[in-house]
Amino acid sequence: PRGWSVGGPVGPMSFTHPTLLLLTPAPLVLLGVRYWLRRRYLGHPGGSIWSHPRMQSWPWRYLPDTFMVLAMATLAVALADPRVQRPVIAAETEGRAIVMVLDLSFTMQERVGPAPEGKQDFMFFFGAGDPRPTRLDVLKEAMKDFVSLRRNDRIGLVVFSEHAYVISPLTDDYDYLSHYIDMIDGQTLAGEGYTAIGEGVAAATMLLDFQGVTHGRRGIVLVFTDGENNFGREPVAAVREMQEAGHRGYLVGVDLPEYVVRRQEIRRLVDAFTATGGRYYESKSGDQLELAYRDVSTLETGSLRLRTRSEDRPVYRGMVGVCLVLVGVALALRAIPPLVSMN
Repeated sequence: PRGWSVGGPVGPMSFTHPTLLLLTPAPLVLLGVRYWLRRRYLGHPGGSIWSHPRMQSWPWRYLPDTFMVLAMATLAVALADPRVQRPVIAAETEGRAIVMVLDLSFTMQERVGPAPEGKQDFMFFFGAGDPRPTRLDVLKEAMKDFVSLRRNDRIGLVVFSEHAYVISPLTDDYDYLSHYIDMIDGQTLAGEGYTAIGEGVAAATMLLDFQGVTHGRRGIVLVFTDGENNFGREPVAAVREMQEAGHRGYLVGVDLPEYVVRRQEIRRLVDAFTATGGRYYESKSGDQLELAYRDVSTLETGSLRLRTRSEDRPVYRGMVGVCLVLVGVALALRAIPPLVSMN
């Protein structure tokens, strides 16, 4: 569910079948006819105590029939299907539109972490028998963890190397999205190897403009990359176009070399992302990467909207319950000798 509701004060009662309310006085009329037909034949069994004239004149002897009449009248009201109006205040969380942009340049296949001791041969460093995960493996797990943190959001996926491609449009089917994240590997963009951050940002902006703007709320672009832009359109200009469209961007640098971090181009790109209202995260380890995407998830929360509407709630079940109680009381009273009427 995407919200919760709280009931307000109960309003007036209405009936789905009001004509059945005409049956309400029918049991009383039938009881009157019955007593009129049997007015000379009423008696009470029992010993001399119960047959005493004072005992026979007790008005209590009418209690069983009174309870039965009330039970039948209550049943008639229940058949009319009574309903009460009750205002319901619904609080709904409106999710965000988020596009994850993943770098698939050839450097994403590099292994992370120190090499195992004793593994220094030539073939090992080309990936043969290396148990360490690649940067892409680590990022895929991080992206799936990020998706698991979200609620009520529509999330899309864009990958880029020399060009950008939409892998998944905005969707709230997180199982579907995680499946496509798992399918990404080093062969997804085979034949491409450069890093075109600007192309990835531009594709995410177009996707958000196409299906990401709801109720005037703009989207979020989350970029994961391990290098500087060396192909395609100028990334700072692409980020500024994203900002002009009203979207906010976050940049996560994954194990960036020190010489890249110190370059002026990267600093300009970081400033462009922060100007949108987002942040830059530099991740040198899996723990730092986790802190980054968790921080983004905390910052980008959905808005809470309150809506009030009227709701008709049936109450016939309660009246059927009252009817059964009254019938039970009437039958119990008929077991008492002075309250038993006989022909």
